[in-house]
Amino acid sequence: MRSPLARGVMALVCWWAVGASPVSAQTWSVQKLQASKAEWDKLLDVPMQVEGRMASILKNQLRLQKCDLTFTATEELARLATNAKQVELSGRLRKENGRITFDVGNLKSVPTDMEQFQTRELAIKGNRADEWYALADWARERGEFYDDAALKDAARLCLTRGIASEVRTVSKDDFQGRLKLADKAAGFKLPASVSQDLRHEAFRDWWQFATVNNPEGAQALAALEARLRDVWPDAFRPLANWPDELAAAYIKDPLVTFHDADPLEQRQLQRVFAAQVLIRRITLEAPNDGRNGNEIAEKLASAVPDQPALANAYRDKALDYRLSQIGKASRQEALALSDQFRQRNRVVLSVETLRKWLAARENERTSQADAPTLIALADDYRQWLKDDAKAIALLKAAHQLEPLSEDVLSRMKDLGLEQRGGRWEPIVNAAPVNKPSALPGSESPIAIGMTAKELQESIGQPQSRTIVATLGGVEEWWTFGAGEGSRLMIQLQRRRNESQSRVVRFENR
Repeated sequence: MRSPLARGVMALVCWWAVGASPVSAQTWSVQKLQASKAEWDKLLDVPMQVEGRMASILKNQLRLQKCDLTFTATEELARLATNAKQVELSGRLRKENGRITFDVGNLKSVPTDMEQFQTRELAIKGNRADEWYALADWARERGEFYDDAALKDAARLCLTRGIASEVRTVSKDDFQGRLKLADKAAGFKLPASVSQDLRHEAFRDWWQFATVNNPEGAQALAALEARLRDVWPDAFRPLANWPDELAAAYIKDPLVTFHDADPLEQRQLQRVFAAQVLIRRITLEAPNDGRNGNEIAEKLASAVPDQPALANAYRDKALDYRLSQIGKASRQEALALSDQFRQRNRVVLSVETLRKWLAARENERTSQADAPTLIALADDYRQWLKDDAKAIALLKAAHQLEPLSEDVLSRMKDLGLEQRGGRWEPIVNAAPVNKPSALPGSESPIAIGMTAKELQESIGQPQSRTIVATLGGVEEWWTFGAGEGSRLMIQLQRRRNESQSRVVRFENR
């Protein structure tokens, strides 16, 4: 069985034998001729045309670039090639003394490779990706053969145009199809920016589809996230330093910012985009009132630890929700919430928590409260809020219920009041009112929520300490001062699941 080349040669010989003109003979490029060097013996005396770049002229001998053949011609024909850059030589292969040469019968100047490329380029109309790829192959083969950088660049340009033509034929919501084209561009070894831009644009359109007027947004986001993990796995690794300015520019104009970014910045922007997707998915069904803010915060802290402010914002929402429900809270829950506000430097809300809780207790109890309840409320107003006026009003109400109560009389005395003629009047020459220093967030050395260690470091060791174990944990009372003088009493509690005791109440007696 003859080889494809042998069959081609026989067909060419027969074709010439029936009278075809030499002008129509098969044209061989130099690279094709060189690739067939082992078969030259089979091509002897076969009319052919060879096209290539001129290398040199010496009397009646011509040489073409990258070609091992010597081309013999008359001096007149050789002169025609004097100023030619690229030629087409018509003739036949001859063999003399064991050496094969090409006997040139005709010679003409032809357009250069780049001129031929430009002519072919102009002939391509519309979205003909196949034509762009064919031209790219032609330019690449010649560019690699002649080591011609300009032709290699032209080939890459054609591949890029072919990809662009295909992109225009793919539906905007065919995200997977567009990602395959990005992979195709990468396979062509085009600049990485081409495939990265294609992927990014597909992902941004997918994001738009998943977040705008889409009742199945959660499913679309999950699919987008899964594909992102396949294509850009590094985008799910937290950044050591969040690029605030770059991220802000990206949010404003994602496509331009990504396209203009250098490779390092593009990797950062991939993380910025992945974080957007993660945040949207996690917060998609978060209630506006913040009731599950802590749960959302923990998920965000795990998924996007490089954006801690967002998790903190949801923790704040959770605290705000608990504040809105403070009327249903227990005393310990109110104190704990106040302490959490204080720890997060939200001092105003730390105080507001206690104020609202006391107001709720007052509304519940004063209509049918007994004297001890009113006295306890008065103590809390003094201790937590330094509100002597409210404490006095509550103590007066308690006195009406129990006129002989020593607890009321002692507290009124501590506030600088005594009964004269059935009225509460300032004590003449009374000592300065002994006010507790108990306002969370104030400059007092004592604050609700302090640990025992913090308390000791702040005011030292107490004169006495009483510790009682309970079912819920441990209760402590620290006393500062002795005898009949002023004494500071501090109550601390430690629950079973806590490692330290904390201040829950204190007052001067």
